Amino acid sequence: SLSPSTTPSLSPSFMPSNSQAPTQELINITIEFFFDFHPHETGWKITDVGNNTIQEMPFETYKGTSFGTIIYEQVSLTLGYEYTFNLLDSLGDGFDGAVIVYLGDEANLRQMLGFYHNLLPSFSNHYEIPFLASEE
Repeated sequence: SLSPSTTPSLSPSFMPSNSQAPTQELINITIEFFFDFHPHETGWKITDVGNNTIQEMPFETYKGTSFGTIIYEQVSLTLGYEYTFNLLDSLGDGFDGAVIVYLGDEANLRQMLGFYHNLLPSFSNHYEIPFLASEE
């Protein structure tokens, strides 16, 4: 049978583990927007395969931006995962500009992951660009 000790020990009775949580490598993507006549109607979000929002930009963010303006946004994502860039139009009358998603910190066509360009009139409020955040 075990009985309590009359002299307590000053040292721990077990060694704590020194395990660290696994680190996830991040990778940057660059999103290039060429705006139509109604940039204030534009919003976007990046979702993962479970449709969880990773990052988003609400409508009205680009209010005051002129037609033809090019804006770059950068986002850090976990390397090796699949994502979808969701372009959103608040009025549902279509986005008449262009969006390109690049791997890395700059707009380099050799690093293009996907794009959207409205060549024909479209009346939609949602466009998707699926991509894999990978250096391969």
